[in-house]
Amino acid sequence: MLETLCIHRFTGVSNTFNLSITSGKRDISISVKQPLTQYAGPKRYCVLKIPVGRGSLIYNFPKGGTLNKQTASHTHMLILILLLLAFAGQESLIAQTDRGIELYNSWQYQEAEKVLRAALAADPGDSRALYYLGLCVLLEEKHQEALDLFSRLQNQTGKVPAPGASNIPDRFQILIAMARAHLGLKQHAEAWKNLEAAGKENPAAADVYVYRGVYYLQKEQPRQALKELERAIKLDGNNAYAHYYAGHAYLRLGHPSRAVDMFKTFLQLAPHAPEAPKASALISALC
Repeated sequence: MLETLCIHRFTGVSNTFNLSITSGKRDISISVKQPLTQYAGPKRYCVLKIPVGRGSLIYNFPKGGTLNKQTASHTHMLILILLLLAFAGQESLIAQTDRGIELYNSWQYQEAEKVLRAALAADPGDSRALYYLGLCVLLEEKHQEALDLFSRLQNQTGKVPAPGASNIPDRFQILIAMARAHLGLKQHAEAWKNLEAAGKENPAAADVYVYRGVYYLQKEQPRQALKELERAIKLDGNNAYAHYYAGHAYLRLGHPSRAVDMFKTFLQLAPHAPEAPKASALISALC
């Protein structure tokens, strides 16, 4: 039975709060990693504020002193309830981000953008929300905003996890995303720098050669572009954009039948992609 409870230390560092409790002759320490803000309250109180969703719960912890059994039990219950609610709030934010990613993977970019913006407003440090929001606006041709989001992600996370890590996005994915944004802005030197770095991270990735192909198409070098895109297709025959841009390369090189084949394959692989209507129109015009 818990007779008395004395909270004799309360500290908050970064995203962790530590509560040291004396119960009878035993010391109980609680250390939980949760977002918090510690405010200066009355002399004998520390104030714990735990964000929950877009709101927050606040509780005044007596600093020192002794609480009776009934109050102690209530205090324990309140601590548990606060932690459970805070955890539920974090789970809700994760679920919101997951929903945005699901919409993105279903080609519903505008809906995904709304959900991911809301997730990011609730948690500005959500790297997955930042990354997928950047991809959404990139596919909506908002290239500068996409670049700003990817740059913010790099600055926020510092050292991005290496390829193969469980975390998404990893360094390779961010480099490719930034290259795509730079290509959309016709910033070729910056795009090439990103592609070179991405190639060092993962030289066997098809996307490196897909966007090298885009680079050469923009530089009016379709033959060199086709070499890059054929290599991408060899590495990954299911890469939809390797076929799409190869179709444009063949078209510029005067091979319309090969271009049609590439555009048809693109439509089979990515029927709901933003470029699908353009690919369909080109097929109709060439056949």
